[in-house]
Amino acid sequence: MRGRKRSLLTVFLTVLLVFVFFLNTTVPASAASKVAFSKKKQAAVLTLKKTKKPYQIYLGAAYELKCSLKNPKWTSSKAKILKVDAAKNVVYAVGVGTATLTAKAGTKKITTKVMVLPASYLSNFNGKSVDGGADPAIFNVCDDYGAIHIHNIITYHYNDGDGEKPGTISIYNYNPETGKRGKKIATYKAIGLYRNTYWNVTCNLTLQTGSYMIVDSDSDTWSQNKASGGVGFVGIYGSK
Repeated sequence: MRGRKRSLLTVFLTVLLVFVFFLNTTVPASAASKVAFSKKKQAAVLTLKKTKKPYQIYLGAAYELKCSLKNPKWTSSKAKILKVDAAKNVVYAVGVGTATLTAKAGTKKITTKVMVLPASYLSNFNGKSVDGGADPAIFNVCDDYGAIHIHNIITYHYNDGDGEKPGTISIYNYNPETGKRGKKIATYKAIGLYRNTYWNVTCNLTLQTGSYMIVDSDSDTWSQNKASGGVGFVGIYGSK
């Protein structure tokens, strides 16, 4: 199978994908009117407008960028907080803090401040060699925490370093007693990061106590190894 790798990018933490772990942060009410969150098979969109208050998004998020200007060039004032892929019109929230996004077309430009808020991260990533052919990932929202809010999900497709064109990531209910997946909760269109080796979906999803399954649309290139138990590498950002 394709997808062998010697070591993973150290940007991701290595912990077991078993228990949910979340910080005491909340979803900002002001963000909802400015950010079009992911819906079924639609990538999340950040539409820039002139505003006094900064947009608020979460660490790990990836958004397609839009504004009223025609074919603008996008830049970020702080690449360690907001990393812009101008070719794809995509921005990644890679650090906590505030940065300015600018869209410029000729003499016209729009500048907007964006505040990246912290989020907790859960992952089954590890530093060993990987292959493709992954099984779906299962995770639990524990009784001790109650409902949690998922901001974004990342899956890994090393695929011999070639990555893979982003598809979709879906979330299902899961029955641990029968070992079967239940009703689909949502399907999200992914945005590619780092030569499409990482697939990122940004969502606005609250999950109650229970068990859930994450399914990637391309299991053949979804990375896994013996240390992950054959389960696809996945990272989840969220908050309480």
